[in-house]
Amino acid sequence: MLKVFINTLIVVSSLLFGNEIVGFQDYESVNGVFNQYLEAVDNKNIKKMSEFFYYGGSDRTTFFFGDNSPVVINTEKDLIDIFTSWKESERANFERTRIDNISIAPASDHKDARLCIVDVTYSRLNKDDIPVNQARAAYHFYRDKTKKLFGFWEKWSKWKIYMVVDLAID
Repeated sequence: MLKVFINTLIVVSSLLFGNEIVGFQDYESVNGVFNQYLEAVDNKNIKKMSEFFYYGGSDRTTFFFGDNSPVVINTEKDLIDIFTSWKESERANFERTRIDNISIAPASDHKDARLCIVDVTYSRLNKDDIPVNQARAAYHFYRDKTKKLFGFWEKWSKWKIYMVVDLAID
């Protein structure tokens, strides 16, 4: 009876506290979050768009637009200001976004954190579904495990965008 108890304890402990790195299994989840973000962009819903970005920790959300200096976002208000400026510009003159090509690749798959990159080529379409412009960008996503209930229970946080980089279209 003691052997059964010890074996059961070992199996349960390894399941709960194991350090094995698990393969990246979040392609569908990341794709879903990215599509929800694009829906907010198409609706030009600034508040909803800002909910998809990461603002915590020592790292901040960063945008790299062409040859310009990086834009570092420290607060949600900073991002809302940028999105408001974008919404009022000519660049926001489109009806919907069409994804022309998308690739989701893990950048890190640690047991307590996930990083992945969404490399996407997309077209902005007008009301007649005619392309207004085409662009390519790399969206860097992050999520981590948060400890709950005195550290005995862990839960994955939601995927958040922490960096956007404009890329040349191949």
